[in-house]
Amino acid sequence: LALKSDATTAEAMRAFPRFGVANAIKATQPDRPGEYQGTTLNLSIGGALLAMPVEIEAGSHLDFTLSLDGVNPVTLGGKVVYRKKLKDSVGTVYYHTGVEFGEEVKQHHEALTAFIGG
Repeated sequence: LALKSDATTAEAMRAFPRFGVANAIKATQPDRPGEYQGTTLNLSIGGALLAMPVEIEAGSHLDFTLSLDGVNPVTLGGKVVYRKKLKDSVGTVYYHTGVEFGEEVKQHHEALTAFIGG
């Protein structure tokens, strides 16, 4: 699966290129009970943009699990650095949630690089 970079002029200044990836996720927060279903919108070595059904506070930690190879789940996590409330075409509210990966993502660096490097 080859992925196309979402890079635009503004994004060209980012540390890592982003790649459009729609992948189902399960997300959790260490300090809150429950699990949320969401979707990745883009992914890079440094972070991800997620579509989430709930608002996650900026500065909080978010872990999410997805399958990079279609079989084996990988859990990634980091700090929420961006959020934006949106509505879809039928009025359902969802949130764009930007996550900057933490140090724990290093253990999955090779798999993540292979996945987005296509």
